[in-house]
Amino acid sequence: VLGVFGCFWGYVKSKIYIAKLFTIDELESYITHIIGQIPVEMLGRVIENWKFRIDHINRSYGQHLNDIIFKKYM
Repeated sequence: VLGVFGCFWGYVKSKIYIAKLFTIDELESYITHIIGQIPVEMLGRVIENWKFRIDHINRSYGQHLNDIIFKKYM
């Protein structure tokens, strides 16, 4: 389940690595900016994917997610 949010953080990191930041304040500001620029549709897909995985966990009584096909939404 955390993989969904790992994908989200991977998207944010990919944008951050492009920038040439020199201070912690610049980094914090840029992270805030990047997160603010994420399209609502992308956030919706992340949430839908997360809900799908949670539903699968509930139906399988907490078993591993081996049967889930992991889709790349971003």
